[in-house]
Amino acid sequence: REESFDVYGQVSYLLLTNLDKLRSPEKLLSYVSTTTKREVYALSKRSKFFEYIQDTELQEQSDPNHATPEELYRLSKNREVLMKAMAMLPQRDYELLRVLFFESGEPDYEKASALLNIPVSSIGPTRARSLAKLKKILKKEGFTFSHSLRLRRNK
Repeated sequence: REESFDVYGQVSYLLLTNLDKLRSPEKLLSYVSTTTKREVYALSKRSKFFEYIQDTELQEQSDPNHATPEELYRLSKNREVLMKAMAMLPQRDYELLRVLFFESGEPDYEKASALLNIPVSSIGPTRARSLAKLKKILKKEGFTFSHSLRLRRNK
């Protein structure tokens, strides 16, 4: 949730600083949409969630030198879906997954325990339940999972 405020603030700042460069008012929503996608993508590049997964195909796709624009767009859309689903989680589950997967460095159970006031021995089972809730939310929103961890919207 803090990250969404960061993205909103950055997009607002960029809009204000570039407002005089916009040529037609009809393009305002398009500008905001594109800028938001770029900021979310930049934020997700800084997060460690996808590095933790250790999926070589996903890592190749997240590398701009190996990915096509279409793949980068699809990856950013998947990350957007993930962030929206994360926001639907109960606060405790959201915070646990954020601390474990979106903080810099390796997942740290001791840090998560201290921040969330959860015994270290409960972190693993709580994490598993939180991920199950996240998967349930994603399925409810119409997404399925392939073996390469790509999200696909069911038609």
